[in-house]
Amino acid sequence: MEASAVRSQEYDTFDLRVSAGTTGGYQVTTESPAGEASDVCPLDPAAPDFQVALQCLEAGATDARTLAQFGCCLFDALFPAPIAARYRASLGLARGQGQPLRVRLRLEEPKLAALPWEYLFDGEEDRFLAASPETPLVRYVPMPLPSHSLGVRPPLRVLVVLSSPEGGPEGVLRLEVEREREIIEGALGAWIKEGLVERQLLRRGLVSEISEAMRAFRPHVFHFVGHGRYDGDEACVLLETEAG
Repeated sequence: MEASAVRSQEYDTFDLRVSAGTTGGYQVTTESPAGEASDVCPLDPAAPDFQVALQCLEAGATDARTLAQFGCCLFDALFPAPIAARYRASLGLARGQGQPLRVRLRLEEPKLAALPWEYLFDGEEDRFLAASPETPLVRYVPMPLPSHSLGVRPPLRVLVVLSSPEGGPEGVLRLEVEREREIIEGALGAWIKEGLVERQLLRRGLVSEISEAMRAFRPHVFHFVGHGRYDGDEACVLLETEAG
């Protein structure tokens, strides 16, 4: 593939906004190619059964079937009937135009933002949304800055940081960072060979090394594989020191 053949991908967007709790759950609204809708997301993150499912995920005590069941639970809660109807209609419109339907989550409640929505599973389509190129899943974080398009002339520079240190916080599961690396290498391999993508890999989440790579490599994409957490309403990622 020549650099001149690279073009930007166009998407239809299915916006989902989940706001603060209301009677019976959380208010969820959508703006979509098929119109607007609103309803209540009845999910209770503190429910005992849901907490058990989260603990199994964190411990890696799952298989494909249990992941799909968990993803269906998330999907059914986030897509109550009026929202699901707009989603199905929007997906049909996007398919008719030969475009992906990007599902964009705007999660205003920290308790919900901390949940692994990347496991959303559409039982009717029998697939995880985030694993299908037809329905890419993104989280949207509002920023007090005007949005603008970013034009990039190849090569696209991607900085990958793999962080799963020894001696991390108690109860934090070590990540399969090598498996993540293999997935990234497989996804970018052909583009790297064609000179359309450059990839730099850091095997530790050291602030000093990340800062140096930011200055010297000047990446367009920063891909972080590691842990994060919420402290009240504040979100953070867990980086490393020389000690771990």
